[in-house]
Formats: sequence, C-alpha cells, structure tokens
Amino acid sequence: MIIGIDVSHYQGTIDWAKAKAAGVEFAFIRVHFQNDDRDLYFDRNWSETKRLGIPRGAYGWVIPGRNQIDEAKRFISYLGGDFGELAPACDFEKYITNPSFTELKLFIERVETLTGKLPYIYTSPGYWASGVGYGNQTWAAKYPLWQAQWTSAVTPTLRAPFSAWTFWQYSSPGNKRAAEFGAQGTDIDINRFNGDVMDFHKLLGADVINPSEPDEPIIIDGLTSKILQLEEWARGIGYKG
Repeated sequence: MIIGIDVSHYQGTIDWAKAKAAGVEFAFIRVHFQNDDRDLYFDRNWSETKRLGIPRGAYGWVIPGRNQIDEAKRFISYLGGDFGELAPACDFEKYITNPSFTELKLFIERVETLTGKLPYIYTSPGYWASGVGYGNQTWAAKYPLWQAQWTSAVTPTLRAPFSAWTFWQYSSPGNKRAAEFGAQGTDIDINRFNGDVMDFHKLLGADVINPSEPDEPIIIDGLTSKILQLEEWARGIGYKG
C-alpha cells in the first residue's frame, strides 16, 4: 500500500524526515484557505518535501462568491512556478455551503490551463451528492478524484460521474497518529494511492523498469580467466570465430 498525508498549518512544524521514515510516499500540502494569504506553513512544507524527495501536490480551496478565474490565478501564483510532482488539487468540500459546480468548473479549468496538468477534485461523496444535479456533471469525469471518506471499508463510495478514484483520504478524526508522522497535534489526514509502485511511478512520469531475473554470477577461476583474455586478444586482431 502506498500511503501519504495531507497537511496545513494545523499540523504546525512537521519533521518531514520522520514522516518519510514512517512510510510517507507522497504529500498534499495546503496553499490557501478562505483568505488572501498563503497557509502559514506552506513554504516550509513545500521546500522540505522537495528536499527530501517526497512527491508533492498543492491544494487550494474553491471559495464561493469570488471570481474563480482570479482565484485560480492566485492559487497557482503562490507556487512560484514549482507545480510539484503531483498535479494540484481543487478542494471542494463541506466547509463551503451550497455546492456550486459552476464555480468549481471555472476554477479547475483555469488551474489546468495555468499548469498544464489535470488537477484533482478533492471532495466527499456526501458533499458532492448534496449539490443540485450532481449526477449530471459529466465534465467532472475527466478529472482524477481525490476522495475524502473516513471509513474502514475496503474501497470508498463513488458518486456519479466518477467511476474510479486515484487518492483516498481514509483516516483523520480520532486516529491519534500525528506524532507518528512527525507532526504536531493529535490527528492527521492519511491517504492511499489506488495502485502499486509501478502505477505510482507512471503517475509521476518516471521511467519504470520491469523486474527481471538476476543474471547468474560468473565464477572465474584461473583457467577461465586466461581463456577470456585470449578471446579478447583474438577479437582485438579481428578474429571472427
């Protein structure tokens, strides 16, 4: 299982080396919330995860009642051209009353244009389904899903139009695991990736080398060494046999 965490200023100063040692293989880091400033710990979290080689994705909130084109520009401007190894995520959840799919669509399409990456939609099945006409949002199916659903179930619950999930935030309230991952506080959001190591490497755009049987070791004694030297000499003078 490939696991990661998502964090904000609520986790305070994080010991990312400890997080990596605890098995964190990716991180989503909050850029901003319902204000006009970066998250207080964004810069540190962004640079530390990069320094330690932890693949990163930035997430920003879809704040209702604002110009979503400008909001998307603000979100991406905070990244300073470093978009991370994972695509950015657009946070669309319960703290925003009356879900507006129109606002989400404007926001995420502009983020896609600005970064050249296909952003994640972060949401929960309950919140998504509370929006009017949620099943008709066929445009959203092109975007990968980062699902928030705290459950012990084997897989999360999907709502139309989503047919698959890429990341799943499966644990947070009451897990008392913050210290385990080098974070302050009590609880921490833990996520799973839907795939194996090779799938994750492909997601990151890394070259994947298929495992193969190791070559049998060559044991070279004195006679074998002399024969190899003779063959090398013969090839050097043009012998083709």
